[in-house]
Amino acid sequence: RDLPDIVSPPSVPVTGRAVDADTGKPIAGAQISGSSDHFHGPIVTTDKGGSFSVRVLPGDVTIYYAGGNPMYLSDWRADQRTISVPGMGLTAALSCSLRMN
Repeated sequence: RDLPDIVSPPSVPVTGRAVDADTGKPIAGAQISGSSDHFHGPIVTTDKGGSFSVRVLPGDVTIYYAGGNPMYLSDWRADQRTISVPGMGLTAALSCSLRMN
């Protein structure tokens, strides 16, 4: 029996920067991921300037972020934010603030 093809919409980038909530300095090595009801995106790591880009499906997406550094919370309870990600050809931007343990 033939099954129908499952077609997923193209992913779009969410870009941003992870910073220390108290000092505003960038956090290198923070881990960022995004998910929705039907999708869980990859985990990406911020660069030395705290910048990241993670690809997700358009729609309401929860972006999870955690420190990848022992000075910050190391698990996904560190913080999260739900954003509305626009469709193809657009990019959503986000700033993440983490607090030290």
